[in-house]
Amino acid sequence: MNLGTLLKLKAHRPEQIIKELYELVKMEAHKEKPDLPYLSIGLSGGNILSGYLLNYNFENEEVLLGSFIEGKSELKYCSSLSVQSIEVHKANNWLHALSDGQLEFIPRADDVPSSLELKRKLNDAQAVLSQRKINLEFDLSALNTDLEQFYAKIFMKMVVEVIKEISSTDLGKQALEKSISLLKLSLGKENKLSLEENLLSVEFKIDKAPQMAWKARALQEAIEEKL
Repeated sequence: MNLGTLLKLKAHRPEQIIKELYELVKMEAHKEKPDLPYLSIGLSGGNILSGYLLNYNFENEEVLLGSFIEGKSELKYCSSLSVQSIEVHKANNWLHALSDGQLEFIPRADDVPSSLELKRKLNDAQAVLSQRKINLEFDLSALNTDLEQFYAKIFMKMVVEVIKEISSTDLGKQALEKSISLLKLSLGKENKLSLEENLLSVEFKIDKAPQMAWKARALQEAIEEKL
C-alpha cells in the first residue's frame, strides 16, 4: 500500500461512503466471521459515533453502528442526514469499494470456493429450481480465476433467491412455468439477459468491485419484464 494507490480514490459525500460500504456489509452478513468496516461518524451537533457498520436503511436514511465493550454490545443509531464527516478505520479491505472501480477487488482466500464446492452449490441451486420446473446450466469449467469462482458462488445464490421471490406469488409462478424451462448462466463483460423459446440466458458482469455488479432487485425486475 502506498500513496499512489490512495491517489486513485475520489472524495465523496459521507452518505455515499456509507451506502457503498453497506453493500459489502450485506455480502458479509451470511459469513460465520464477517469482516465489517469500522467507522467514526461526525454528526452536525459535534458528536462522534464509532462502531462497526451494521445496517443502513436507505429509505429512512438511518444508520446503525455497533461495537463491544467488555463483552457487552453497544449500539448507536443516527440519521445519515446529520452526518458531516466519516472516518474509515483500517481501510485497506474497503479501498476497492471506494475507488469507483479504479482498484481491483481481491477476494480473501477463504471466500473463494473450491471446484468441488461450486459443484455442490450448482446441484443445490438446481434442486431448488427443479421445484419451479426450471433446469439450470452453468459451465463451471469456464471459470479460470479466483475472482470468477468468487462471483460464480455469489451469482448462483442470487439467481436462486430471485427466482424464489418471483415464484412466491401465484401469478409469478405461472409466468415462470409458462416462459422458462432452461436457465443458462455465464460471466462476461456486461450485465444482460435474453429470453428466447423458454431459454433464459443471464450474463453477469465481472467487475473490479463486487458491489458494482448486478444487484438482485435489478435482476428480478429485468426477468419480470421478459415474462
